[in-house]
Amino acid sequence: MLRPCVCVVSFAMVVACPSDDDAGSFDAGSSDSASDGDASRDASTSRDGGDTPRDATPSDAPSAADAPSTPGTSLAIGGGITAYEPIDDGAELTLVMGPQGGYHVDITFRACGIVPMDARLRVDGFDAETGREVAFEIDRILTERRVRIEDDGCWTRVGDLLVFDVLMPSEIVGREVRVDARVVAEDGTTASTTRSIRVVE
Repeated sequence: MLRPCVCVVSFAMVVACPSDDDAGSFDAGSSDSASDGDASRDASTSRDGGDTPRDATPSDAPSAADAPSTPGTSLAIGGGITAYEPIDDGAELTLVMGPQGGYHVDITFRACGIVPMDARLRVDGFDAETGREVAFEIDRILTERRVRIEDDGCWTRVGDLLVFDVLMPSEIVGREVRVDARVVAEDGTTASTTRSIRVVE
């Protein structure tokens, strides 16, 4: 079953959805949203917590995984919403219908050997069979707001949404999607990876 994204509204006062990083949850199709994966984000990189408009079309730029990793670094793509959950190739991730009618899956990251603060994170999604880009690019400058440093010096990042360029769930459910990700630190240190997921209801 398609998992809806549920928002709770208080009638006692008018409030904005809080955000440590990007405000609230997002689904494709709104220029007012401020969450990672926003299809209306500027094509240039934006810092966590601030967005500018972008055309609602996938990027024509090379894949995020094209750059080789710096020796001693690692980057992993995971599932989960509030915590990083390791996944294997072919893992099933549940499609979520956002409050504005778009569709996404929740993804997280774990990286080692690279300084996260002010690093650039880029994520792309492609149909694994055809190579066609099927998701809106995530392109962010990281802050401490959704980065958690672990005891071993590695770090995780949560709360990113891979938003699909579709109008109906049937266009993406059951498809295998190749997710490419890259983090580049200010000093040029790079970690990149790719992971295949299967989108399910």
